[in-house]
Amino acid sequence: MALGCQHRAQITQLRATRYSGVVPAPICRRHAPARAQAVGSAQSTTSAPAAPAAQAIGRSYVNFEANPDHFKRVIARLAAAHAGAPSANVSATSSLSEDPVAPVAAPAQKPWTGILAGLLGGRHSEDVPVPQDLTVDDGSPLRRCVVMFTATWCGPCSMVHKELQHASGLLTTGLRRPAAILVIDVDVHSQLATEMGVKALPTLLYLGSDAGKAPLFTQGPVSSGFILDMLDRAEGYGGHDLTAKWLKL
Repeated sequence: MALGCQHRAQITQLRATRYSGVVPAPICRRHAPARAQAVGSAQSTTSAPAAPAAQAIGRSYVNFEANPDHFKRVIARLAAAHAGAPSANVSATSSLSEDPVAPVAAPAQKPWTGILAGLLGGRHSEDVPVPQDLTVDDGSPLRRCVVMFTATWCGPCSMVHKELQHASGLLTTGLRRPAAILVIDVDVHSQLATEMGVKALPTLLYLGSDAGKAPLFTQGPVSSGFILDMLDRAEGYGGHDLTAKWLKL
């Protein structure tokens, strides 16, 4: 009897030890000055209704080495869609710049090498290729965009980078409306990251064409399907007012 009681006590102790641990969130904290960022109230989780085919204006744009100029130009394309611009000649500017942004040449297509290949998952993947026909920013109106803020030292960012590659491939199926996918390194472009208030990595910002609505955002690893779903939500519920509090879903 004493041995049975002792055995049950050992099992109880093991179970208590097993469930007492706390699993840390897979997010990298960015140690850099940033503006105070309050998180808005949770937005509705209902997906935005699918837009008619006639509203699928513009052309998708993918850039895994984006800089502030690329970001500003995409904002201009979102603003043009909200204003109902009929052509690719976009003259709108973003709130981050008072001067019109000149067209930016498409980045050279080259694979990551060395340490960057392991951290970022590689520029090209044999199973998930980055579409070559989406790398031209033609300035046409655009209704949605996702911007990933990343760094080479961020482990979880590697997983999200691969999911973004997969999402960019799905944009070529013809079943998805045009979108922009940008990846910005916070170490290379630290001023933009600080101005945007990025404090944790990976941070994904989902922008819509409405200039009067705040962007949506998520932090931590997400799947390609989730990213595409968030792009749909941003088109219906989000915007590109960069001065407003971001909405976390």
